[in-house]
Amino acid sequence: SGRFTDWETAIRYADVLRHHNPYHFEQPSRDMRVSAEFVKRVDLHVSWHINSLREGFEAIDLGACTAFNMACVAAGPTNIRRIFALAEGAGIKCLIGTDQESTLGTSAQVTVAVAMPNLDLPCDPMGPVLYTTSPAKERIRAESSHLYPFDTPGLGVELDAARMREVTVATANTRDLR
Repeated sequence: SGRFTDWETAIRYADVLRHHNPYHFEQPSRDMRVSAEFVKRVDLHVSWHINSLREGFEAIDLGACTAFNMACVAAGPTNIRRIFALAEGAGIKCLIGTDQESTLGTSAQVTVAVAMPNLDLPCDPMGPVLYTTSPAKERIRAESSHLYPFDTPGLGVELDAARMREVTVATANTRDLR
């Protein structure tokens, strides 16, 4: 994500990936103008990691993407709900994705996702699948490529006090969070 400095190289790389039948291309460059040139030349959705309304307006204005890729790590659920509203008004597709969140963060993303009318593309909040340790008593339910919200109030995540003491910044270098 964001690895290319020119659209020509990004197009060549995208062509190499075509045999995998991707459903979209994720942020080909950190430069929105480069991404805008890429968008003009591909027939799939191109997502951009949108973390603020300002960034969303800029992406729309430049044509840097056809889909917003959002995550709760970008200032929380209320912020991404606002970005969803911006995307809906502009006719931009949406997805939620990140692998940087534990069960708690992913539960927040799933909670937002089920409430958004314009979650249009497959999502990839993979943190609970990738991480091996969690401060939560129970993992988020994942079945057949679907994540499900907890059945309890709020985000539904009950934290384990002992695990919370174990999972610290100091242990982050030696352990992964689930």
